[in-house]
Amino acid sequence: MKGFSRYTALFAVVTIAAVMTGCGTTPAAPAHEEDGKLELVRVFPVESARPVEPSGLCLYQGVLYSVSDKSDGTVYRISFGNGVARMEPHIRFDPPAGAGVMDFEGITVDEEGNFYLASETHARILRVTPEGEAQWHFASVREAGRAVGLFKVPNAYAEGITILDNGNILLAAERQPRGLIEVDGRTGEVVRAQVMNQTRFSNRLSILRRPDWTGLYNYGGEVFALFRNANLVVRLERGEDGGFRETDDAWGFRHVEESGEFRFDDLRYGKAEGLAIDERYFYIILDNNRRPRAIDRSDRRPLLFVFRNPLHSAGETAPGAGQPLTADSR
Repeated sequence: MKGFSRYTALFAVVTIAAVMTGCGTTPAAPAHEEDGKLELVRVFPVESARPVEPSGLCLYQGVLYSVSDKSDGTVYRISFGNGVARMEPHIRFDPPAGAGVMDFEGITVDEEGNFYLASETHARILRVTPEGEAQWHFASVREAGRAVGLFKVPNAYAEGITILDNGNILLAAERQPRGLIEVDGRTGEVVRAQVMNQTRFSNRLSILRRPDWTGLYNYGGEVFALFRNANLVVRLERGEDGGFRETDDAWGFRHVEESGEFRFDDLRYGKAEGLAIDERYFYIILDNNRRPRAIDRSDRRPLLFVFRNPLHSAGETAPGAGQPLTADSR
């Protein structure tokens, strides 16, 4: 029995070490694969004039926009053609003087076309006008987050952003612990900050993955969150206390992100960073941190997934397999 225990322990150590070092890049599968799988419509490699790491997504007048966590002065427009999605500079701007590294991890837009970018470094929102004027939109939420136990881990601060129907702005605290911060859209006062580290989908997390939020989107007056490490889009709702909570409504995309055709060579953590939704589709953009695709190590392009919107009838039309996805075809 002692020998059996020794070999069992050795096997466990070797297995975990292999995952941690990337030599055996598929972590232990969660106990149950998700129900409600999203139906894939198209997958687009993401290209740009210079390497980008897309970290957020939003829709404005039928066009997708994004930011890159390595580009401190650009809002990108996404166009489609020849089977690829191209991130092209839409607005160039100068960050506030003395701000240093911005590390933009989320983007949303108001009805006038002003963009609001979530800076992870500063736990703060930058407002960028259509003319390219950029300024801080209210103070940092770092202290309000820390007061309830958020923002404990460097590089895990503000990660997603959306504008609510009441005009308030909702920010996601990424992980360890994850949470949400709601800011009054007029005064900048923090309405509430909450930890949301408990999840009803814990059985869909592998051993090395923690609960996280990496994207938020307000669609039809409801908030949807990108639960990257569980490969899920989850609908949130307000509780009796005014804060948000997970619902049972969740749709998975693990079957696409970790499929042999599209997975990247390192699966220790999820790659999904940005979420946008319209009447026909769920759009999810991946930041692969320039890691290569498993089936082609020369291909380090990020990916944009287009899924059918499960909230509407499956009978709605979708672009054909050989058709480029454009604003008109969406």
